[in-house]
Parts: sequence; structure tokens; C-alpha cells
Amino acid sequence: MWIDTTGMRRVTALGMRRIYGEHTGENLGSVVLELLEEYDISGDQIGYFMLDNASANDTAVEFILKDLCPWMKSKQRRHRRLRCLGHVINLCCQAFLMGRNCEKYLAKLEKHHQRGDYTKVEELWKKFGCLGRLHNLVRYIRLTPQRREEFATIIIGGDLSQFDGLELIQNNSTRWNSWFYSITRALNVRERLELFSARHVPGKGSVGIANFKLDGQHWFELEKIELALKDFYAATLLSEGKKTSLADWFSTLDCLLREISETKDHYHDIHTEDDNNFTWKYLQGCADAAWLKCVEYYNNQQLNWQNRFPEDTDLPPAYYAAQILDPYRKWGWFRQEWVLHGDEEKKRWFENAQLAVKHLWETEYKGRYPVEMLPPPARKERDPDPAFDRQREHKRIRIDAPVSTTDLYEQYISTDRLHNEEAGCNEAIAYWLSRYDSQRDLARFALDMFAISPMSDECERLFSSAKLTIVDRRGRLKHSPQQSIKWVLEGSDWID
Repeated sequence: MWIDTTGMRRVTALGMRRIYGEHTGENLGSVVLELLEEYDISGDQIGYFMLDNASANDTAVEFILKDLCPWMKSKQRRHRRLRCLGHVINLCCQAFLMGRNCEKYLAKLEKHHQRGDYTKVEELWKKFGCLGRLHNLVRYIRLTPQRREEFATIIIGGDLSQFDGLELIQNNSTRWNSWFYSITRALNVRERLELFSARHVPGKGSVGIANFKLDGQHWFELEKIELALKDFYAATLLSEGKKTSLADWFSTLDCLLREISETKDHYHDIHTEDDNNFTWKYLQGCADAAWLKCVEYYNNQQLNWQNRFPEDTDLPPAYYAAQILDPYRKWGWFRQEWVLHGDEEKKRWFENAQLAVKHLWETEYKGRYPVEMLPPPARKERDPDPAFDRQREHKRIRIDAPVSTTDLYEQYISTDRLHNEEAGCNEAIAYWLSRYDSQRDLARFALDMFAISPMSDECERLFSSAKLTIVDRRGRLKHSPQQSIKWVLEGSDWID
């Protein structure tokens, strides 16, 4: 993502390349380097990498920057690798749905899927209570056109007629918020699902849906789960697209952590009052798992990611810089959430964040982009006239004041933030573009930060769109035609 001269945030796909062999960091990095070389993109034109949490991405970023930016120190290279907020939110959501061992269960499900052993997939889903029942029921109905038609013929009418034409939505492991969509749709067509379950007669050799039926308790649990998933859904949607930036990364994760914490405490209190009710124990376990996962990522931002770099315990300062370089925020949000509550640990986070951003400014931006002085305009030749000349000479400034040594960054953060609660990323970009000719170092710093998306959603859309071009008759389509198809279809969004 980048910002053009008009202040528009733009996305340009440079290519789609096949990775041969294992998807190691070195292989990924080599392909990216080849692509950058084709476009003659040098190291000083490279910004930040927004990627998911795969360890191969850590190696790839290190590999690329070592080659393109040999002047960078190891710590600087690590700070250019950022974590996709969408993936972090999704991992917290998966923990809520599948518990603390969700990675293990997902790996088992994937293994059985690849083998085509859907009986074991079905059995594994049964371990997830109402979620497993809903998953298996939706899959059963959607599996054949006859069952889909049977479900479509069920009409409720009356106040619920708006839901009569809706189809079921199947959750999946790759699409963010797919469980929220699936549960919401199931709740909307609950009456139709109950009628289908009551009327359906399975074919010969089929066990039917006896093990998938949802009773009143299951529906109650699904209602509570949907309510909790709404927070993950909102956090994801508010972080997508071109109208948001890295400035929203921290505040979004912080808000999600607060909402999960409140949900956890709520279920804990209810379970304490009614400890014989399995539903509240189940929901409390869901909330506890999500809270632990979210705390892990939130606190690791202040420490280090999974202790990969024990010698370097600070977070990439870009996360902080993006927010404080928003003139409508500055350090206000961090003071509000980290300092005013009196938490000593968060006060240390705040102090460390201030030092990190200042260090980034001083090492990578301050004095690097001097303002170009335009030559004075040519003076018009005038006929000499002593009276007029004396007036002009008296008004001419002959002594320049000493050049101010005030640090532009210090000057910026020492002033009050601008007040406009409706202002967003575009307003902040416009603010810095208007100062580009007078405060170029600081404006460049800010614009670089606002060019970073909080998540890699554009890449995810690219992958999904590319998959749709590979229909059965294009199974052997290579990457070059796919790339050309994408450029033609997307037009100016891909090539400027």
C-alpha cells in the first residue's frame, strides 16, 4: 500500500508468482527479490511487511532486507516485520470457539480432510457441542442438491417470511468470521431447521441427522456464542479496507481484550451462582481461552513475540508511531488507557513507547529529507527613482534570525492534538501533505506510517479472487496468465 500525491491510499499488486519447493522463508524471499528487481525497486523504497504469524514469514523478511538493505541492523530488520491484525483477531476467535488446544484440533481436521475421511471429521466435530452439531447439520443439508431443495421448500411465512428464501452458510477454517455468519444465519432460519429436522427422512444407508439435531439448550448456547462473536466481527470489519491504517492496530486489540474480559467475568459470575449448569461452565471456558490468547498477543507486543528474540524485548515502534502521528490523537489514547489508570506496568510501557518512537524518528527520518529551497524569482528591472528606492530598501529584511534548532517531532508532540472526533486516516494524511514542503522529515515519517494497513486483507482478497479463476477446465493454468487476468480485471487498482 502507498499514498499518492493527492493523498489517496493505493494498492498495487506487482505480481503473482509460483513458489517451487517448500514454502520456506528463503524460498519466499527469493521470489520477492526477483520481483522487486524486475521493477527496479531498491532498498530505500521498501517500507514495512504486514504478514500473518507463520514463522516462514519472519525468515523471509530477514532474507529480503539483508539483501536489499545491508545498512540495516538486525533490530531494524525485525522492526520492519508487522503482524496482521485480522489474523490475530481470528486466532483469538478460534480459541473462543475451540478452546486452548484449537491448533491441535484444526490440524487433526485438516489431516482427515486431506485424506477424505469425512467420517472422522464428523466424529471430531461432535466434540464441540452445539458448534459441532450445527457444523454437521449444515454440511449434511448442503451436501446434496436434493437436501438443499428440501430445505428450500420449507416456508414459515408471517413475520418470519423474510428468512424463507435464505440458504445455510457453512463455516470454514480460512474465512474470517465464518462461524459468526454461519450461526447468525442458523438463528435466522431456526424454525425452518427445526421443521427440516422433524420431517426429514434419510435415504437408504444413511444414518440421517439423529446425532446432529439441535435442542433448546443448544440454541440457547448458540445465541450466547453469536453475541460474543459480534465483537470479533466488528473488530475485523473496522480494520479492513483503505480507510483505516496501522494507527488503529493497538486500540482495536485493546478494545477486543476489554470486551473479552467483560464476557469472561460475566460468565464466571453466572457459573459461580449456578455451578450445576453445564452451559455457563462451557461458555466460561470459551471466554477464558479467548482471553488468554488475546492477552498473549497484547502483552507480547510489549515484551517480544513468542520469545523469538530474547535479546530484543521491544515492539516495532511503527505500531506506536502510526497512532501518535495522527494529529487528532497523538499520545492521547495511550495516556488515557495506559497512564491514567495508575497501572505501573502500563506506565512503563508508555515510557518505552515514547523512547522507541523518538529513536525511530532520530535514526531513520530526522535530517534525511531536507526541504528544497527554490531560487528567488528574478527581479524586474525598474527605472531608478530615489524616492521609491528608499521605500523599498527600508522595507527589505537585511538580517536573518538564527535558524530554529527546535526538533520538529518534539515540537509536534508538545502541542495539543486537534479535536475532531469524526476525523480518520484521510484527514490525517491531508494534514501531513499540507506540511510536506515545510516539515518534510516529519511529514515523510507520518505518511510512511499511514501507508501501512493494519492487516493483510488485500492479499487475502487476491488469493480468494485468484482461486475463482481456476475452474475445473483451468486446472493447469500457470501463474503468468492468472497474473494477466487479474491486471485486466482490476484495471487501475493494479497498474497506475
